Amino acid sequence: MSRQPFPRRIHESELANPQDDEARQLAELRFKALVLTDYHPRPGSGTAGQPIQVLANFFQVRFANGQGKTIQHYDIDITPIVRMTDGKKPPKDDRPPRKLPFLLMKQILDSFGESLGPENATSFKEGAFDGRKNFFTPTPIPALKGSKEPLKGEVMIPFEEPRPPRPGQEDQPQGRRFKIAIQHAAVIDLEAVARFCRGERQSVENESAMLTAIMSINVLLRQGPSLRYTPVGAAQNRFFDMQQTEIIGSGGLVGKGFMQSFRPGQMNPGIQLDTAYSAFLQPGPMIPVAAQVLSGGGGGGGGRGGRGGRGGGRGGYGGGPPRVAEMPQTLRPYDISKLRKVFSMCKFKLTHRPCNKIFTIMSITAKPASEITFTLSGRDGAPDTRTNIAAYFRTAYNINLRYPNLPCVLYGQKNYVPMEFIALEPFNSLPPGKLTSDQTADMIKIAAQRPAERLNRIMDWRQSLRWETVDRIRSWGIEVRSDMAEIQARVLPPPNVVYAGGGPSSVMRPNGGAWNLRGKKFYQPGAPLTAWSVVSFDRMVGTQDLQGFIGFFTRALTTAGVRVGNERPPLFGPINPAYQGTGMNKSVFNALAQAAKAAWAAGGSKGNPQLILVILPGRDAALYEEIKRIAALSLHAPVVTQCLQAQKIKSDRGLDQYCANVAMKINAKLGGVTHHVPLSDLPGMTNRTMLVGADVTHPPMRGDDIVAPSIAATVASKNADSSLYSARSLLQEGRQEPIEGLQEMMKYHLTEYGNSVKSLPEKIVFYRDGVSEGQYAIVVQREVKAIRMACDELRPGYKPKITFVIAAKKHNMRFFSKTGRENDRSGNLPPGTVVDRTVVHPFAFDFYLQAHAGLIGTAKPTHYVVLIDENEFKADTLQQLTNALSYSFARATRSVSIVSVCYYADIICTKSRSMVYEEESFSDTQTQSSAGGSDPRGMIIKEFDPLKIQKVFAKSKDFENVAWYM
Repeated sequence: MSRQPFPRRIHESELANPQDDEARQLAELRFKALVLTDYHPRPGSGTAGQPIQVLANFFQVRFANGQGKTIQHYDIDITPIVRMTDGKKPPKDDRPPRKLPFLLMKQILDSFGESLGPENATSFKEGAFDGRKNFFTPTPIPALKGSKEPLKGEVMIPFEEPRPPRPGQEDQPQGRRFKIAIQHAAVIDLEAVARFCRGERQSVENESAMLTAIMSINVLLRQGPSLRYTPVGAAQNRFFDMQQTEIIGSGGLVGKGFMQSFRPGQMNPGIQLDTAYSAFLQPGPMIPVAAQVLSGGGGGGGGRGGRGGRGGGRGGYGGGPPRVAEMPQTLRPYDISKLRKVFSMCKFKLTHRPCNKIFTIMSITAKPASEITFTLSGRDGAPDTRTNIAAYFRTAYNINLRYPNLPCVLYGQKNYVPMEFIALEPFNSLPPGKLTSDQTADMIKIAAQRPAERLNRIMDWRQSLRWETVDRIRSWGIEVRSDMAEIQARVLPPPNVVYAGGGPSSVMRPNGGAWNLRGKKFYQPGAPLTAWSVVSFDRMVGTQDLQGFIGFFTRALTTAGVRVGNERPPLFGPINPAYQGTGMNKSVFNALAQAAKAAWAAGGSKGNPQLILVILPGRDAALYEEIKRIAALSLHAPVVTQCLQAQKIKSDRGLDQYCANVAMKINAKLGGVTHHVPLSDLPGMTNRTMLVGADVTHPPMRGDDIVAPSIAATVASKNADSSLYSARSLLQEGRQEPIEGLQEMMKYHLTEYGNSVKSLPEKIVFYRDGVSEGQYAIVVQREVKAIRMACDELRPGYKPKITFVIAAKKHNMRFFSKTGRENDRSGNLPPGTVVDRTVVHPFAFDFYLQAHAGLIGTAKPTHYVVLIDENEFKADTLQQLTNALSYSFARATRSVSIVSVCYYADIICTKSRSMVYEEESFSDTQTQSSAGGSDPRGMIIKEFDPLKIQKVFAKSKDFENVAWYM
């Protein structure tokens, strides 16, 4: 079926016209309502490559009788009726309404529906409620027929158990009362989704109707699972059950659930269904969980060796036997910092008194319960008294604290409770930033399902959900296919990969997404390695051991093509990195400072140190981050580091390959090029094309209202064959996705390109990582404008053609071979598999590309969405270019999952996190103020210098101009 072109309401040139203020403001206002149909249209589907048949975890949907039903949309308003007692302050009018649990909201609505009588029962039985404000039903509510006024009432929800009175207070009520109001909001036509998927032109003219219809169906699909499982995440489309969990230690567990989402596709909408794995804190009493958290970091109780986490001592220098976690009676400042990081924003219930209410941990106090004092109001004319938390619980509840010297939990405005009276709720998320290295490894093992296993598990969930048998779904006229969507995909050929030497022997043709470095020298060597030194933090690797290894290592570097000008660098170690306190690790700092000075001297006391080679005792993330942070920010000038695992260099097995892999990183860190994809294998590229990759990483969520800055990074090619790159990183306002300093960053990149090529690029291909669908409009509008303004500032009238592509990894689309014949040894589809039919957008230019070979689990493709394309790439051209760019990653002899420039930007953001998000301060001033009743929470950066990192890097051009982040 041929598709009619949809109306282009905003031309691409409107995105970046800084001259006309009125037009710019109008464009910004109009962009608030944009969806993908306002961007570059699909130029047709690709044809290049070997066709294969694949299955997608996408179950196509059609509407009964070929026509989508009409759905009634009602607005629901539920507010608690606050019971006033003597001495209780009335609630503030300006306070936002508190978020009530979904099950409670559903119970309130159902109770109200029952009170309206049997004539209204069908409307509520067939309806779907989002647990907030929206109720959808195919049958109008008779009680509201013909009325423009809301239907109001009151509902009482009884407590599960009777509540005894609190000390000194009157009897409590045996239920909660709520006001409820229902008002008709709109009529939704589900057929709008079908028209949109068929590519009918008129569907684009009323996008809001289509989006509302999609929202209503997603609410419908969530209704049943929300009653059987626990929904997790902002979208509330991932579901877990405590019966399907696995312990991973350090107080954590992995939930095994599923995600589902209704979304449009080509010709038909469908339900995307996938397995879901997520890390959570173990539920139950907080004390034993906290004990596991404190004992588990960095090898914790020993076993793996290392330094036992930054708390020091526990794992011991070199490790020891594991032990059962016990909660210490007192905590050090670092222990408190660790608990704050892990438990911040966790949900809990109180156990010292009957209470079903769920609270949120805002922070952990710096002072213990026995030292947090407050004034207790006297009763019946008695004077006020000064007391502490421990004494209060003894007098008010007749409870002697088991842990009076442990800190308290801060919740609400200024409420404190000892940790021993906290019961953690199920499914408190442990995001990646809170996981230990051991937890991360365990998480990967559990979640890494081979494709056949994942497909079977998805089909198990499909059978369990059985959408076609759910009366509520059937009443909406929704029919779901029982099998996954079958799609024609294609396998794109790999590009050539070129090494040094010239001639046919220097050209490699990857096989299965990989190639062998044996017998090859790097395409372009970096600067000669002279100013370097070596430090060992492993007690089993001393200077004598290092001498033998360094001789082997320098030969491996030379074999690979690295120019080694100094084969006998200064050696230091073994040095104990044990950490005893707060702030900077002095042992690590002193060792690196000494090594940097020696490296400088080894290089003839000229310039700056080139490299410090660091031997690590184990996979200790905290030690690794401390080394990177100190070397980059705390020395006289930033110094590039390369970390090696002691266990790797102490064994001859695989040492050749390990050294070759490290050599690739070191060559890049010296300014060299490992390998190169020639322009002839980069369709659409010329020697006047600049590649740019960009990413933004956001600060971790905290329990307070202070937001740390976000980190933005850009990487851009700076030579004619796109083999060398410049990099910039800036800080910006926290949790803002558009890159605020992109104009200055692009000026820098364009200047670097111009200095190298002696002219400015004619084309800019910009790959942007980390943008969610809801942020597309604001990101492309601001960032393309910033690129244009940078170009115009450098040279008035300079307008290169821009292609702006989103590279999204956070999605749940997975593909499986229909027959299994095309699979590689891991059971995954072959590298280069591209999909641009059926499960893609009906109008927009997007495609899924799995450029890499799956090594562990099921390979995840990257979803590329083209928002702006002034270069007017054909589908085949951009897909082949994107695939080829995934083979130029400098530290690997295999293709990677995302274009290399995006990967580099992502790495810079990740490396910069340890430089920006430093540990909380535990000064005496803070500790004293905690006891005095003021806010005891640790503070992080409020104000920041956007150029904080870049200013430090600028102290050493040798550092700034190489790929230090490899």
